Order: sequence, then C-alpha cells, then structure tokens
Amino acid sequence: MKSKKLILAWVFSLLTVMAFTVPSDAGTGDLQVYSEQGFEIYIDDVLAGTTNGFDRGLFVEGLESGSHTLRAEKAGFEPVLKKFNITGYRSWVITIDPDEVRQTGDREESTLPAGAFGLRSAPMGAAVYIDGVYKGQTDLLVEGVRTGNRKVRFERDGSVVEGEFSVTQEETLKLKAHFREMTIINISTLEQEGMGREAEDAAFNEAVRAGSGNDVDAAVIAWSRFVEKYPGGVHAQDAKGRLALWEERKEKNLFFFEGEWIAADAAADRLEEHKEDWIQLDIGISLDDLAVAYVTPGSPAGKAGIVAGDMILEVDKKRMKKVSDVQKSLKKGKKEKSRLILLKRSSRTVFVEVVY
Repeated sequence: MKSKKLILAWVFSLLTVMAFTVPSDAGTGDLQVYSEQGFEIYIDDVLAGTTNGFDRGLFVEGLESGSHTLRAEKAGFEPVLKKFNITGYRSWVITIDPDEVRQTGDREESTLPAGAFGLRSAPMGAAVYIDGVYKGQTDLLVEGVRTGNRKVRFERDGSVVEGEFSVTQEETLKLKAHFREMTIINISTLEQEGMGREAEDAAFNEAVRAGSGNDVDAAVIAWSRFVEKYPGGVHAQDAKGRLALWEERKEKNLFFFEGEWIAADAAADRLEEHKEDWIQLDIGISLDDLAVAYVTPGSPAGKAGIVAGDMILEVDKKRMKKVSDVQKSLKKGKKEKSRLILLKRSSRTVFVEVVY
C-alpha cells in the first residue's frame, strides 16, 4: 500500500513538471496570403505589404499568437476582410479567391487615372517603396498607381537605389534595379526605343525600294516622307543625302536612259528612237541591285507576273550585273518576241517569260 502511494506521488510530480516545461502557444507564427498581385494587405489595420509575384501573394512572418483581422485593398475594388488565428510557431494560409474580389462600381477612386509599375531587381528580393510606402519585394507588379511623377526606392542588404519616374494612364512602367551598377534601368524606354528602331528600319527599307527606280517623282516623295517622320533617326543622314540627290534630278528634269541620267529635252530624240524597247518591258529598275521598283499594269512585264521588289538575276540565262546588261538583253530579245527572266523573289528564285 505504501509503495502504491509512493508511485502515485511520483507520477503527480512528473505531471507537474511537464505542465511547466511544455511550450505554450505564446510564440509567434507566420501567414501566407495567396492572391493576385497588387493587393495591399493590412493586418489589424497595419500595412504588412503588397501581394507580389515572388511570394505568389504575400508572406508575413513573426505574427503574435491570437486572433487577427486581415484586410486586402486594391484600387477600384471592395476591401476583402478575413479573420484568422495564429498559434505559436505555426503557419496560417489565407487564399483570396477571384470571386471574392468585387469592383466598387462608381466609387470615386475607381475613376481616377492610374497606371502600374512592373518592378524587378538584380539580384532579386529587393524591398520596394513607392512614394515612401512599402509595396513588397521584387519581382512584383504594383497596380492602381496614380498618374504623374512617383518616387521609387529599392532596398537590398543595406544598399539603396532610387529615382523618380512618370506614370501615365493605363501604362505599365517596367523598371529594374541593378545593385551591382547601382542604377535603375527603365526597361519600358528601352523596349520603346527598340520598337522605334524596328519601325524606322522598315520605313527606311520601304523608302529605299520606292526610291531606287527611275521614277524621280516617286523617289522624292518617298524620301521626303521618311525624313519628315524620322528627322533624327539612325538613317536620317543617309535619307537626307538621297533626298537631295533625287530633288536635284527632279529640278534639272533629268531622265534615266541607257545607263545614264540625261536632260529630258536632250533625250527626246533618243527616247523616240528606242521607245519601243522600253515600252515592250515598261519597268523601272534600281541601279544598285537591279531590283524592280515599279511595273506598268498591263505591260508585257506586268502580264508575265513581275512585281515591284523582284530582283533581276538573269535574262535569257545570262547573268545580269548592271542596268545596261538588262537593256542590251532586252534589245536582243526583241527579235525573238519573248525573253526568259530569272528573278529573286523574297527567299526563292522564279522564272518568268515576257512575251511581246
């Protein structure tokens, strides 16, 4: 009996010690919010950050145990409220489903002009502040940013890179903080410059083709339009030089015939003498690369299927190196009443037969 009492006393003592040594729920815990980007997350009315792509929402550490209230806000949408309970040293997950997000309708803030920031950094994981307000860590998209100049600051491991950038309505301004160079790269500007260069290159090539034949009026129009649209572009000096050349030819009323430019009045007799040779074909050919600049509709060349942009490689199986070669072959072919022309069209070659 006495031994049973000793055992019970020992068990009671052990339980008492365990009661004082088992960890309580008084520690801190974490919260993982899953949602689309751009939501400002408030916990107990204190801003915890903005949902971003890196976190697939927002990850919040060190929340005290107990009940909390989460409020998710985004410009143009009704706030989303959720209650949750943190138990020490454990994580809690909250998902904001798309069907929980409702637009505010005619609320004043939804009509305010706004844009967005697409923010990146190298290395990743930089804290981002817009006008002094913490928005989350890179990479992230911050939407609903009021238009105008905005101060953007990136912080990472004690280093700070900042600058002021202008946001326009419905624009996503892409920025990348480069901590090795300690600079902010405006990716949007670089992309626009790249697209502008591509557009200028395309316009330049079009002007080259339009201005490479014998039609002086068409050439002047093509180059004047290019210079007007891209006065300071990378091709500007070349374009101005070509325009000046064609304007001079137009002013002097020059006409291209048999490999040279001569005055139209002086060439009248020669044109009359050889006009059949040209009427038979009726195309304009570039001096530089023997590319066809234009074809008169209904002419033998047009009926044969020759189009502007074709490059003349051979006539009657003879390699053509300059315009005079084409002219000589044209006169020779007149006797046979037809000629076989090899053309380069885009990335392929084709044969056409021109019949007089």
